[in-house]
Amino acid sequence: MKQLEGLKQPFLEMLEKATVMYKLVGMGNRESPMWYQLRLDKSHENSLLFQSSLSEVWICIECTKLEFDYARKYYDKAYDYFKRLKYTYLKENHPTVWNEQGTSNMRRVEAFLESAF
Repeated sequence: MKQLEGLKQPFLEMLEKATVMYKLVGMGNRESPMWYQLRLDKSHENSLLFQSSLSEVWICIECTKLEFDYARKYYDKAYDYFKRLKYTYLKENHPTVWNEQGTSNMRRVEAFLESAF
């Protein structure tokens, strides 16, 4: 997804910081970075927000208006792009976070990673 490639490194850097913080002071699985999901807020067209679906934790990365508009127009593709980055990164770099998920969740996540992109 070349339109969002410029956001890959900033996203992974922010994910790394959030994961380290979670491992140090996280309060249970509900705050895991595994649950971050792309959220678009039109009042902040210069950033992409990734908020947990289970708690109030979030991360944010700066983006151009063009990147924001692309993510808005092709939300499902952008959502899956960042979801794949997140899962792959956590699996390869933070196995303790990766492995704390329940069996049913892991089957769903693994199925997503095995699906064509």
